[in-house]
Amino acid sequence: MFQRRCLDLITEAAKSGEASLTEVAYLTDRVLLAEGQRQEYGTQMTGREEGWVPRRLRDPADVDERRAAMSLGPLSEYIARMAHEYGPPRPAILTCAECGGSVEVWLPDEGETRHIRCTACGWTTTLTADRRPDG
Repeated sequence: MFQRRCLDLITEAAKSGEASLTEVAYLTDRVLLAEGQRQEYGTQMTGREEGWVPRRLRDPADVDERRAAMSLGPLSEYIARMAHEYGPPRPAILTCAECGGSVEVWLPDEGETRHIRCTACGWTTTLTADRRPDG
């Protein structure tokens, strides 16, 4: 996988000061999620009804310690910055298969299922996001 090879290169570059630890952290999280694993640093977010949240995060209780080691601020500050820069997250809009109306839905993350119902006509469906195989 291309990103995995890039991560190896950027990790080596960071050891010699040619790349930052922050860059390593962001790419690490992207690669881990793409490989079906949990992210380490909480750099990859998704919108939920309750606000911005990190996508599948390993050991959330210790994430701020891992973030500090990579020159990242606390996760709570990162979430607040996301909300400030992007505003509140918004649900996706799907088209009802029966009436053609708009249906707002919070899309599922990998391994999750969401039950959808059109309020105009009562049509229902289920959305499932398959979990990617471990890389």
